[in-house]
Amino acid sequence: MKLAVFTVNTNAYGPQRLFTEGQKMGIEVTLISYFDLCFAINTNQTQVFNQNQPLGSFDLAVFRGGTCMEFSPHRNFLMRYLENKGTFVLNSASCQQWQDFDKLTQHFIFSENNLPIVPTEAWGGKKALKTSLNLNIDPVIIKATDGSMGLQVFKVTETAEIDNILLKHKANGLLKQPFLKTGHDLRIIIVGNKAIGAMRRIARSGAFLTNYSAGGLVENYSLANDPEAEKIALAVAKACLTDYAGIDLMQDESGQWLILEINRDCQFEGFEESTKLNVAREILNYMVGRVKSKGVNKN
Repeated sequence: MKLAVFTVNTNAYGPQRLFTEGQKMGIEVTLISYFDLCFAINTNQTQVFNQNQPLGSFDLAVFRGGTCMEFSPHRNFLMRYLENKGTFVLNSASCQQWQDFDKLTQHFIFSENNLPIVPTEAWGGKKALKTSLNLNIDPVIIKATDGSMGLQVFKVTETAEIDNILLKHKANGLLKQPFLKTGHDLRIIIVGNKAIGAMRRIARSGAFLTNYSAGGLVENYSLANDPEAEKIALAVAKACLTDYAGIDLMQDESGQWLILEINRDCQFEGFEESTKLNVAREILNYMVGRVKSKGVNKN
C-alpha cells in the first residue's frame, strides 16, 4: 500500500512516526510538504505536482497541519481529488462537512448535540464583548477561536487586559469561558470508534496551561476507572464525524467532565510518551483495515 502524509513540516514528530511505523508495516510512505505542492488549474482539469513531479496515486492519505487557514483551500481540494481516485482519506467526512473547524464552530456542534461543555460566550463586536465582561469576582479565560497548542489562551483578571488582547485579535475571533481551577485535564485519543487511551495533562506550578507543548506535565490515565470520560469523548468524535481525534476534557468543581475542544489533527508526542501506546500504528491499522474491508470503493 501507498500512504501520503501531507504536512507543513515533514520533520515534525507526527509525520516521522507515521513514516517509521508505515515502513515497519510494509507501507510505502511519502511525506509531502504543502510548500512543495503546485496546482495547475484549467477548465475541467486540475493537475497536482509535488516537487515539480506529478503527485501520483495513493491508497491512503493523512493531512496534518493543513487545518490552518493558510492551507485550507489546498487541503480541501486535495481530499476531494484523492477520494475521487479511490484513496482513503483520514477524517475526510469531518473536514468536508466543516472546512473551518475553529473553536466556535466546535462549540456550536457540541451544543447542538447536547454534549457537556464549559459555558462559553462569543461576540460579534468589541462593544458586545466589553458589555458582557464582569471580572470583579473571578478570573476568566479568553481564547482565540483559531488558537492551538495552548497558544492564544489568556487568563484575564481585570477588564483593562482586554484592550491588550484586542490589539492582536478581533472581538469576533475570541471566546470567553469561566476559569476552571482544577489545574489538570484529559486528552483522550479516538481512532475509529475506539478510545485507545488517555493522558492527564497537569499545569506546572504557577502556570494555568496544561498543554504538553506549553510545558504541561503528562501522565497515563486509565479510562477503565472513568467510563463517563470515555463515553463523552466517543460522543464528541461521533458528532464531529472524525476517524481520528484528540478530545480534551476538564472537570468543574463538582467533578463533572466538560468538553474543552476536539482536535482532529492532534499531536501525539506527549501522549505516546506518557501512555506508552503506539498512536501511529493505531492510525495506520485503522486505515489499512478500512481499505481491506472495502469501506472505500477503489477505482
